[in-house]
Amino acid sequence: MASFPVTFLPNEKTVEVEPGTTLMEAARNAGVEITNLCGGNGVCGKCRVRVADGHIYADKHSINLLSKEEITEGYVLACQTPVNAPMTIHIPPQSAVEEGQI
Repeated sequence: MASFPVTFLPNEKTVEVEPGTTLMEAARNAGVEITNLCGGNGVCGKCRVRVADGHIYADKHSINLLSKEEITEGYVLACQTPVNAPMTIHIPPQSAVEEGQI
């Protein structure tokens, strides 16, 4: 089966994942933690990330939780966005889980 590389910035970690894997799952596989308060149900909006390279668009969950400006800038919810091509994802500071966070 085909797989796609997903690179997470600013961590500069890359992982190969199967098509349909969510960005949240890909991040975990790469050892990168993204804030996720709702357990991946797409209702908290805390896992917003920006697609820096790749063609993924906001889904209905993202549209309800992100501003028009964020959507235009390429933001999506990591827990709801499947990987369908090679991509680079930028994790903004407010979505990154810092070491030692409880």
